Order: sequence, then C-alpha cells, then structure tokens
Amino acid sequence: MAAYTYSAINAEGLMLDGEVHAPDLDAAREQLRIRGLLPEFLKELPASGEEGARTVFKKIKPKTLQIFSRQFATMIEAGLNVVSSLVILEEQTDDPYFALVIREIRADVEGGLLLSQALSRHPQIFTNTGTRNISKPTRTRVAKTRTIVGYIIAPLTRRLS
Repeated sequence: MAAYTYSAINAEGLMLDGEVHAPDLDAAREQLRIRGLLPEFLKELPASGEEGARTVFKKIKPKTLQIFSRQFATMIEAGLNVVSSLVILEEQTDDPYFALVIREIRADVEGGLLLSQALSRHPQIFTNTGTRNISKPTRTRVAKTRTIVGYIIAPLTRRLS
C-alpha cells in the first residue's frame, strides 16, 4: 500500500497536513473525505523514504519483458495465484531494477489493487492499452492468460521489427 502526503482543510476551516496510506490516489481521497477533510494537495510518497521504481525509470530489455510475460502466463495457467507467481518471478529475474518493479507490483496486488491497476502504475514499462485489456472480463482463465501475454508481447514485437 502506498503512502500519500496531504494538505487539507477540515470542517472548521483549519489547514491540516499529514499522511494517509491507501492502495491508490482515489482511495486516499476517499479516506480524507470520510475524515471530513477537503484535500488541497495530495501526493504519493516514494516507498520506504527512497526512490521507487515508479519514480526512477530505467530501460527494461524487451527480451526480459518477454520472458517475464511467458513465465507469468505459464504459472497462471498452471494454477498458481498472482502473488505467488510474482514472488517467483521476482526471485528469478536477473535484472535488479525489473525485480524492484515486480516487487512493487506484488506489493500493490497484496495491498488490494487489481493486477491491471498495479501494472498501470508503471506506464513506462506496461502500456495503457494492455492494462485495459487485462481489466476486461474474459470467459476462461486461459483466455485471460493469453490476454496478459499478448498485451505485454505485442508492443515488443512491434518495437523489435
């Protein structure tokens, strides 16, 4: 779950500063609204007080992303849950930056985000088009898995050709 810093006005008109923990920006706004606060400023803090993978972008090799997507799809087809699959892939990747990205995706999913939402938090790596495809309902697990692989690999094949 991410941490957000805020400046908000309460019912008496006083300005309050603080921090709230929520899965995403909308949930953070909702928590403030429930507390009777009107946020003027709301910004996500980097994880653990350091720069996270969402704030620092390093290029991921297309081959690394292709291997990740195929292995991820295979694990899902085999019946592993999303979090277990991400843990295994995080440990197996050779790229330390990509391992950090996978760790953040796993933490987001464990914190209650959908896989599509967790992936969309890394737009430099995962395209918005593919993220929307994952969030659409599909009839079978195999179709869902093919969607995941297709959305990650399709942009790669366009870039490589």
